[in-house]
Amino acid sequence: MREMALGDNRGEFSFQQVVDFFHDDGFFDYMLDGRETQDGYKLNASSSSRFSLTLGRYAPKVSGGFCGKDSHKSRPPRKYRRKIEKGEEVVYFGCFGDGRGRKYFIEWAAA
Repeated sequence: MREMALGDNRGEFSFQQVVDFFHDDGFFDYMLDGRETQDGYKLNASSSSRFSLTLGRYAPKVSGGFCGKDSHKSRPPRKYRRKIEKGEEVVYFGCFGDGRGRKYFIEWAAA
């Protein structure tokens, strides 16, 4: 996904881009039931619902600055740490927007 972010420290992706990435790399095969189309890998209704709930668990909804009018509903992005050659890398994962306009983001920061 880092390459998809075009070298920036932050990448924003639609639900379909996330589905295509996970399907192409073989992640969540047990959950991603659908068919290949010209627009990418389309999930059936039950798989789409199940996968979006899973993403919602690991990518909390955030608002700009975390102090907007819905601040009681939003949380900071989830912070993940992973080991790399020279120490540790911190990755933030979250989403913003509603419904079909929802976007997921990944942000990389040096630890």
